[in-house]
Amino acid sequence: MAPSSPILPKTTQDVDESKYSRHGLSGGSTTSSLGACLKGRRARTVLYASLLFMGSVWLITHFGHKSWSIRQANTVDAHGQAMKPDQQSSNDAAAIAAVEGDLTEALDVGLPFKQEKEQVTETEEEKEKPLPVEAEVRKMMQRYPVLVFSKSYCPFSKKAKEILATYKYKVPIQIVEVDLRDDGPEVKRALTLMTGRSTFPNVFINGESIGGGDEVASMQHTGQLVDVLTKAEVLA
Repeated sequence: MAPSSPILPKTTQDVDESKYSRHGLSGGSTTSSLGACLKGRRARTVLYASLLFMGSVWLITHFGHKSWSIRQANTVDAHGQAMKPDQQSSNDAAAIAAVEGDLTEALDVGLPFKQEKEQVTETEEEKEKPLPVEAEVRKMMQRYPVLVFSKSYCPFSKKAKEILATYKYKVPIQIVEVDLRDDGPEVKRALTLMTGRSTFPNVFINGESIGGGDEVASMQHTGQLVDVLTKAEVLA
């Protein structure tokens, strides 16, 4: 009989091989296991990327088509007529302004607002048409040689009234506080149409406007005011 080979102690490699054999793995290294793991991660990455791409395509297709349909519908007005490019641009600008919260801009470009405000547009004929209050103003001019249209809170009106009050008149000076009248805006409009002055005070001597507070103060300073009043024969 041939002598049997001696039993040698197991090396580290032998121990590793027996361990991998028990777990169903081959070889003495972890190369195969690592490759399988990497292969699994790559597959999952490709799968996730594919799902993400398909989802993006679906979103773009679905909502993009809906947005295009809405835009096409918005290019037709209430009568079914196609809107002009400038009209469509105006509506788009109005919608954007409304979304951003700029209601003022939205109203300017014509976006409908829930509470419509009445806008009064005056034609040239309406501007030239005499106002009922204008007749009253002319009657006061004829009745009072010295007439002042004032505002009770206005410092310029106060200055003019103080200067005029230093003189004595045959007919007492008449002061009309426009801001205390119910028809104050109409009186102001009538005076503007008659004299071209829209500010107060408006001082009249014998039916003619001599100006406001600054003019009266300047005339008083130069001595011209007393000459005007004397020539108008209104002083007592």
